[in-house]
Amino acid sequence: MFDSEVRWLLGILIAGAASVGGIIMRDRHVLKSISEGDEKLHVRINTFEKSFVRRADLNGHMQTIENMVNQMREEQRETNQRIDRVLQLMIKNSKE
Repeated sequence: MFDSEVRWLLGILIAGAASVGGIIMRDRHVLKSISEGDEKLHVRINTFEKSFVRRADLNGHMQTIENMVNQMREEQRETNQRIDRVLQLMIKNSKE
C-alpha cells in the first residue's frame, strides 16, 4: 500500500512539474512574440517619423513662404500704382 501511494505522489508531482514547466514555456513564448511585435512596431514608427517633416520645421518654412508671398503682393501693388500713374499721364498728355 505504501508503494502505491508513493507512486501516486510521484505521478502527481511529475504531472504538476510538467504543467508548471508547460505554463512557463508558454509564457516565455508569448513574451517573445510580444517583444518581436514591439520591435517591428518600433521599426515602422521610426520609418514613419523619418519620412515626414516635423511640424516645427514645416511651420517655419510655411511662415517664410507666407512672408515672401506678402512681399510679392506689396511689390505688385506698387508696380500697378506706377503703371496707373504712367497711364494717367499718357491720357492727360494725349488730351492736350
